[in-house]
Amino acid sequence: MVGLNKMADRISDRMDVGIAKIRGEEGSRIEEAVLKATLQEKVVPKEKHVITLKQATCSQSPRQMVNYAIHLLGRRLIDNPRPNWLVTLKGLIVFHRLMREVDPTLMEELLRYCERTSSNRLLRLDSFADHTSREAWDYSAFVRVYSVYLDERLTVYRATRFEPDRDLGYGAKRPPPESRLKTCSRVELLTYLPIVQRLLLRLVSCVPEGAAQLSPVPLLACQMVLQELPSIYRTVCEGVLNLTDCFFDMDRSEALKGLDLYKENLLVNERLNGLFSAVSRIPSLTNVVQFPTLQSLPADFLQTLEDHVRDAPRVLDTSAGGGAATSPSGNKARSTLLVYDKDKPAPAPAVDETAAAAATAAAAAAAAAAAEEAKKKAAEPVFDLLSLDDSVSTTLNPSASLAMHHPPFSQPSSSSTSSPSPAA
Repeated sequence: MVGLNKMADRISDRMDVGIAKIRGEEGSRIEEAVLKATLQEKVVPKEKHVITLKQATCSQSPRQMVNYAIHLLGRRLIDNPRPNWLVTLKGLIVFHRLMREVDPTLMEELLRYCERTSSNRLLRLDSFADHTSREAWDYSAFVRVYSVYLDERLTVYRATRFEPDRDLGYGAKRPPPESRLKTCSRVELLTYLPIVQRLLLRLVSCVPEGAAQLSPVPLLACQMVLQELPSIYRTVCEGVLNLTDCFFDMDRSEALKGLDLYKENLLVNERLNGLFSAVSRIPSLTNVVQFPTLQSLPADFLQTLEDHVRDAPRVLDTSAGGGAATSPSGNKARSTLLVYDKDKPAPAPAVDETAAAAATAAAAAAAAAAAEEAKKKAAEPVFDLLSLDDSVSTTLNPSASLAMHHPPFSQPSSSSTSSPSPAA
């Protein structure tokens, strides 16, 4: 069943090539080159088809033609009836060759295409899987790491406009311009160095394993990746050297980031040693590139950096809302506060004797005023409305007590007849 599916896919590709030939238009010529460069044949893309695509995507070509070529190659990566490692890997190789051998306008157009079509991860196929055979798993694993490397390469160009050595053809190489990591400020360095370090880590993972070590297609992709190793590693080393130069001028927050980057560089060196060992076991890749000599700083330098981070002050912005504080002279000045560790004695603040004397006099006057106010309040008489302080007790009149509970009897009127009084 698997063999029938592969045969059907090959027939479909051939039919598409025939249809493109019949149309005979300029766009169909690009389509034919894309299809033939990514046929399901275990051979590397033919040079004549790659040259056709290079001519279609150079700076002299119309932008519409460049976008059409990018669109067709992108479709070959994801719009297959069934995931096929060979078609996908050859499509990635063609993309990689165009990125290496065409002028930088292609990179700009590729970035614009990704933004316009909302496909920011056009080259990233980290979930790709071909289940057609047991060997396809080895090929699929390499497709995943290779696509992630190409995607990271495009990300680095978007952020820093850095590109590895460009292949000009016939073995000639044009070295990249001086890296901006060599002379940039520490703020830019802390932003861009992690991106290039991540690219180097992606490169270290691009080693074919298992059955992929015996196929010429993955070996070609790995060869192109290894050729970009020296320039990427040189750029990272320039950034690390710049980091060590400005590290001791950083406050604590920046120094912590710089320390993490230095530790990351130590990890990258360890991973590179593993890469060299893995490549040396693949005969087809042993003489592809001359590996750079790993540069490492003294062993005790890491402890020196950690000591600086522990003792470095933190700079906190104390201005309201992050704005600028106003100085007595009327100029705008940024207010900062140096916060030191508990185990490190804080510097004694400068004392202004005039200001201290004025503050002491003001405090004494305020205390005297408060005491005088308390004396005045104590001298004022307090009226005892309830006679709670009267020591003489009063005797209650029982009739008055009854009067409180019963209403008074009404007096008889003068016209009423009174009882005769007894005779005297």
